Amino acid sequence: MLQGLRILLNYNKDSSIASLVPGRPIDPDAGSSSSLNRAADWLRNCAEHHANCGPQHKVPLPSRLLDLEALAPPRIRLEETKGTLGCYAALSHCWGSATHFTTSRATIAERRAGIDTLDLPRTFHEAVIVTKRLGIRYLWIDSLCICQDDMEEWARESSNMSSVYSNAFVTIAADAADNNQKGLFVPRARKAFATTTFTTQGGQEVEVLASRSSVTNATFPWKHLELTDNPLTQRAWALQERVLSHRVLHFCREQLCFECNEQFLTEEGFRRQGRYNRVSVTPSSRCHPSPVPLHHCDYKQWHRIIEDYSKRKLTRPSDRLPALSGLANTFGHSLQADYVAGIWSKTLIEGMLWRPQRPSKRSVVLLPQPWLRTYDAPSWSWASYEGEVLFGGYYSSRSYSIATVIDYGIELKSSNPYGEVTYGWIKLRAPLLALKLLDDNRFGEREPSWAVNYFHTNKVCRIRVRRSDLDYALPDPNYFDEARRQLGLFVLIIHQSTDRGHVFYYALIVSFQPDDRSKMCRLGLAFVISGNAIYNESLDKRFSGSEEAFIRDKETFADNNHVSTVILV
Repeated sequence: MLQGLRILLNYNKDSSIASLVPGRPIDPDAGSSSSLNRAADWLRNCAEHHANCGPQHKVPLPSRLLDLEALAPPRIRLEETKGTLGCYAALSHCWGSATHFTTSRATIAERRAGIDTLDLPRTFHEAVIVTKRLGIRYLWIDSLCICQDDMEEWARESSNMSSVYSNAFVTIAADAADNNQKGLFVPRARKAFATTTFTTQGGQEVEVLASRSSVTNATFPWKHLELTDNPLTQRAWALQERVLSHRVLHFCREQLCFECNEQFLTEEGFRRQGRYNRVSVTPSSRCHPSPVPLHHCDYKQWHRIIEDYSKRKLTRPSDRLPALSGLANTFGHSLQADYVAGIWSKTLIEGMLWRPQRPSKRSVVLLPQPWLRTYDAPSWSWASYEGEVLFGGYYSSRSYSIATVIDYGIELKSSNPYGEVTYGWIKLRAPLLALKLLDDNRFGEREPSWAVNYFHTNKVCRIRVRRSDLDYALPDPNYFDEARRQLGLFVLIIHQSTDRGHVFYYALIVSFQPDDRSKMCRLGLAFVISGNAIYNESLDKRFSGSEEAFIRDKETFADNNHVSTVILV
């Protein structure tokens, strides 16, 4: 494997080349004085010199905080802030499967009286140490500052995550720990260096160290910012915690990192202007100088967030919407749109155009119930799918919705408008075409497929759907056709766009609900290319279409007799 070279300076602040070689050897102990002093220096420099890295002054405090100075060490206490102003740090961490130390209705009085920090899980205990070292009095930890068995409070506070993390002076991220017992100060391997000494022009002897470095990181420096080899990056809740924070101190497996709105720094000296921010990712840039800039909060960014978010792990599937509610709250203020089970009301059609990155192993069960799962979201929402999803193909300058949204509604489980839902529906008008099982194999397919022939733009066209177009795996090849005979299997054509001369029609694969034939549910997504047939994306290079045909097809779909009014649930 190709290797690069990393140059470090044996730590000496007074060296004449200290500013030219920012890298320093990493102390194996992340909790050592040298490591924490460096973290404090990063934070102090940011607070004093970065105008865009607020908050700079006292802010409204969260409902509860841990007061680290109210009692004599090693005791701290949980305090009700009652709307006061102040400065605090927040912790981002993995709960894991270890025993949890939480606040409940039964223990809240005890937490207010005092907590011995030696009784805390290691991650919490070391977060207290770091917070004190940074000169901050208050610390916010979700499991201690939110009453975990008060569901109404939990729902309310989860919707306030946007302010909790965006108002924190710094967020301390336990990136390397997969549970609360692992701690922040994980042992770091001591790296091997080649050492050389040379004399500067001023006559000072300087010791320089060199070690191997990944060519990938050298060629693609933004890879440093992804932190993908750390457990916290795999946690769904942690996405909004990182993105919403103005400053983050990362305790990673290999070294400390510091991220703010201006730059990203590591102990070994890597420095990059801007910050890694999935909200602002574009094909040409993966950094942006501010977290969730409201004037850039558009729908494409929201879909990029969902793509990143859907890769991550959740202990409870029911948290799929609550774990994103802080970011949704931030976007909602900018977009001025209703939040409809993870989709924005102004782009409901585009929001339904998601597809699984990989087919789920969970089977579709249409008989006698539509889904073998607990209810997390309506079938048309990405939040109903347990796995990675992708959006795309409709971000063109010529993009139209064929379907017309007539009405929509959701029923919330709590007072959090961005949290769990118990029911949701969309009523729309769009072309609805019934499918039947194909008995030919002209495309060389080894799996069953379903299709419908229809008259379109003066020719007979075929819409084709295969099992790979479905969101979920099937119990057996004949099961889906049995469901088609009993419940009906259809394509609902809802959107169209052009891209590099190609014309695309996007269609939901839908079926009637077994217990209510007045409603339909989503089973998958397929698309038509140039009005000829529905294919998977791997076949899109075989076909092309013109802008004129695209507009003509749009008019034909709008005027023909295939259009129906459908309620999707």
